[in-house]
Amino acid sequence: TVYRKKTVLLLTMMDMSEGLANAVWTSAVLLAFTKEVLNKGEAWWGFINAGYFLGAILGGILAVLFSNQLKQRLGLMIVLGSVSMGITTLLFAYSSNPLLSVTLCIMMGPLYQVRDVSQTVILQDTLTDEERAPVTAAKNTVLAAWSILTIAIMGALADLIGVRSVFIAAAVLYAGTAVAIFFVRDLRTYSQSARQQTKGEIEG
Repeated sequence: TVYRKKTVLLLTMMDMSEGLANAVWTSAVLLAFTKEVLNKGEAWWGFINAGYFLGAILGGILAVLFSNQLKQRLGLMIVLGSVSMGITTLLFAYSSNPLLSVTLCIMMGPLYQVRDVSQTVILQDTLTDEERAPVTAAKNTVLAAWSILTIAIMGALADLIGVRSVFIAAAVLYAGTAVAIFFVRDLRTYSQSARQQTKGEIEG
């Protein structure tokens, strides 16, 4: 239906926007930030990377523990997660304290995990059983190709405008995703219970 097509298109565009933002967390850009902004070496670069992965693990645990509450507010969780990612990324960009930078990375993990899980659930709910496998495969293929370009884009921008500026740009992209979702009422207010109640209407 038109509803499903619009939802898949919007979620894919969101993934592409945040995929560009996520490129700042690649090793090369983070290493440049650690050296140029924090004035630290490879050890702190490792701590920052470890902090993000620790946060991601914590986020996965939280998503499991609070899955019942999460599925009632999936759309809202995407908005809040993207806003929070934008704020923490902006704080990271202006941080000159390595310990604060590690702490912010730990905080980002749960925020992004909850946002990502919510978006994945909405996509799976929106598609029919027949559509789920091919659409997901096509979407992942597009995003995989896009990820190669995003790394090149953010790497080039880091050289042109400075590594701190690309983190600021990433924060704007995260916030932009939140704004886009906020103004799409069907996604902002999305919940699994509401989806089940109106399933027949949506799929018709």
